[in-house]
Amino acid sequence: RTSGYLNQVIPALTNFSVTPTVRTVFTLEVDSGNQGATASTYLSAVQQIKASTNVNTGQHPFIMGQPVDSSYMFCFTQADHAARWNDYMNTLGQYVDVWEIANEINGNWLYNTGANADTSGESCPSGWPGGVPSTTIQDVANKMVDAYNITKAAGKLAALTLTFCPTDLPAPNQPFTWIPNYVPAA
Repeated sequence: RTSGYLNQVIPALTNFSVTPTVRTVFTLEVDSGNQGATASTYLSAVQQIKASTNVNTGQHPFIMGQPVDSSYMFCFTQADHAARWNDYMNTLGQYVDVWEIANEINGNWLYNTGANADTSGESCPSGWPGGVPSTTIQDVANKMVDAYNITKAAGKLAALTLTFCPTDLPAPNQPFTWIPNYVPAA
């Protein structure tokens, strides 16, 4: 969102030999008492990125947007998570081509309650409204489904990213165990 960064990114986007995809992770911060930066704080930057034209392909970059990264999913209740997704979809939906509905969704650091929860690296920003909620592995899956439903209701593409750390993840979090247990077949 800063001009110094955009002044470097936008010229780079216009000079690739192919049309790039820009993955944008929207940060977590306390903004005017709200949970996380509101989508409107990213509007100008996302518009500028989307408006840039690649001189080699004549196309605008694709944008992948991620409103909630795995490292701070536990900071949100399910209702607050859905509210953040709706804010980002309503504000930036016309500019973002693909929405990353979950990142490293099967990681045991996404929840802080229940078996195998890893809270060692968890922290929400200082002054986080409402404090850190109790989050289970099922809460994480519910948030993923909510994000998917919000994305599809807007007629947008959704991406789901898993983590694969066979020596680091407990058995319930292994991708081929987690997927059938928590990703709805539909």
